[in-house]
Amino acid sequence: MRAVYVIVQTRLQLFDATFVASDSLLYLRLARSIAAGQGMSLDGRPTAFVGPGYPLFLAPLLVAGADPLAIGLVQALVGAIAVGAAAFSASFLARRMAPARATVAAVISGLLAAFYPHLVFWTGYVLTETIFVALLGIGIALLLVAWDARSRAHAMMAGLAFGLAAITRPPALAIALGLVAWWLLVSVIQRRVSHLR
Repeated sequence: MRAVYVIVQTRLQLFDATFVASDSLLYLRLARSIAAGQGMSLDGRPTAFVGPGYPLFLAPLLVAGADPLAIGLVQALVGAIAVGAAAFSASFLARRMAPARATVAAVISGLLAAFYPHLVFWTGYVLTETIFVALLGIGIALLLVAWDARSRAHAMMAGLAFGLAAITRPPALAIALGLVAWWLLVSVIQRRVSHLR
């Protein structure tokens, strides 16, 4: 769905917009600077005007010769990963509450994520949205697995996903802090309950 949208919009311009917006130019300049070995810099001067996550994502694509269409198609793949993460998380949570409905929850969640207009619309834009949503989805899915399996490895991978999301778009820090607070609170409650038994 996302790949078709990116191709059709690029070729036919159904909407009065191009996938390279004014902010896109900044991300592309930074990515070119990184690809040239000059780090996050503009006109030779280091900058932290935006987080490095998205320019770091773009840099290897630009080295490979990607144009905005190719970037949009890679982001369509990343968007599909976000759909998978949403479906997995819904299925995981449903299995805990209503196991017979886990498949239904996964399908509904996956379809909503796949066809939600806002997520589809931003796929082709050379902007952070698609990567950010995918990283958050992956982080949440890994956090659920880490919690269930008491897996430090999955917890570390979840932390990595949230860290990458935060350097892509800083609001991820608030989400990550909220999830860590929740994790700690539930852990304390479970320990106290287990001591009462």
